[in-house]
Amino acid sequence: MIATEPDASLGLTANIGVIACTTIEQARARLQREAIEPDLVVLGFTHEAALPEVKQLCPRAEIAVAVSREERAAAFALLSQGVSAILELPVSRPELEALAGQAVSRRRRRSEDATSSCIVSALAAPDPATAVHALLDAWQHVLDFDSALFFVFDPRQANRISLVDSRAVRSAPPQLPWLEDFLAVQHEAQLVDLVAPHLPPGPAQESPLMIAPIRLAHHAVGALVATRASSPFTADDLTRARFLIASSGLILGVPQIQQTLLASDRLARLGQLTASIGHELRSPLAYIADSAGFLADQLALLARRAESAGDDRSSSTLREMVRSAEEAFDGSRRMRELLRDVQGFASADEVTVVQLDLNECVRAAVRLTRVEVRHRVQVICRLEDELLVVGNLPRLTQVFVNLIVNASHALAAKTAQDGHIVLASRKDGNRVLVEVSDNGPGIPSEVLPRIFDAFFTTKAPGEGTGLGLFLCKDIARQHGGTLHARSSATRGATFTLELPAAISRQSAPPVLRLVSA
Repeated sequence: MIATEPDASLGLTANIGVIACTTIEQARARLQREAIEPDLVVLGFTHEAALPEVKQLCPRAEIAVAVSREERAAAFALLSQGVSAILELPVSRPELEALAGQAVSRRRRRSEDATSSCIVSALAAPDPATAVHALLDAWQHVLDFDSALFFVFDPRQANRISLVDSRAVRSAPPQLPWLEDFLAVQHEAQLVDLVAPHLPPGPAQESPLMIAPIRLAHHAVGALVATRASSPFTADDLTRARFLIASSGLILGVPQIQQTLLASDRLARLGQLTASIGHELRSPLAYIADSAGFLADQLALLARRAESAGDDRSSSTLREMVRSAEEAFDGSRRMRELLRDVQGFASADEVTVVQLDLNECVRAAVRLTRVEVRHRVQVICRLEDELLVVGNLPRLTQVFVNLIVNASHALAAKTAQDGHIVLASRKDGNRVLVEVSDNGPGIPSEVLPRIFDAFFTTKAPGEGTGLGLFLCKDIARQHGGTLHARSSATRGATFTLELPAAISRQSAPPVLRLVSA
């Protein structure tokens, strides 16, 4: 409501915050002069022809008519023209307060309904542009802005924003050359005081400018800049905007969430397929290993007999055959180990927690990623003796798989002879540490603080979900540990996983070990 002077001709006894007019000329002048649209307009005349003009001047306000008792019956016809109430002169303060309160409540409900409808439309939007347009409609209902700019962040470039939509209701959108740097450090919605348009702003209690960074899972996905010259934004506007900030973050992140769900579904199906294929291959590989071992033993026996008989030619041939049989046996053994690792990783039990040797997780990850990295880099393991922790073997293995694959991608520009990944484990007091280091170009300083954010990726669209390191850090947290990174342009990047060391062997449950199938 807008506080106005009492209008004696309507019998108003106090200044209670409505616009009261007795002629169309007075109504026109008052409504054009007011900066904020009122919630309730009280007219002291019954001209039906004037109602459309009043509605046009304040389309969201409720209109009441105050008339004498003699005019009351004739005024009821105005209810069908959009008038919300007929009052009898003189109008009492309680009566007008009640009517104004109802108008405020109904307007708030209409705004909330319209906002909810816009959010539903944004969630169901067939493309991002339509979603952003619906979001601007929702923001308009909540903030009643004069103009607005809507930005989205490019996940492939740190702190880069692009204007995707703008709307000027009553004024032109502002030009803000400092906005990108401001959003890089500001994480909460803020009212800003512009000393000069070309200078960075400072915080304000009231301001015609509001900037709302939009985030999803601590990762910036967009931003809204709104201006309202007719009246300054206040802390109440920031409070009302919080719900929309959260909703906008979810909506702008929907494509990333959908991509992640599709990737998870593909991985789940791949896991099921891998488990079934692995089960079918285990028996043939067992036959091959047994047969190769038998042939190696028998050929070695024949070679010794030929050597005793002085048949050097046959002995040499038989020795070559022994080596071939032993290589076949060793190859089948490695294939069975790989199948065991893949089956355990694909059908991971996310619940079972046991005491295990963390080095086994490292070795399993190296075997799983051998095909991925062997043509790119050298993998070097420097593992101390048995480092016991309590945890879930498949999930800890997943951490090292992700770190090794990420390191190999960072070394893509190097040759297999120049690039190397070093996995080093050690115990430090009551903590167990594993470092995964590479000699790549390192992680840019502006990117390093964000690498563990959900959906953050520097890869091209379709090449990564931006969840790998986020999940690795979450797995470390669930095991009571931490995962952190450091980087140097000359020494590459190092990721360190720290976990609590397990209790001593004497009082501990059995250690889970990987054994050959």
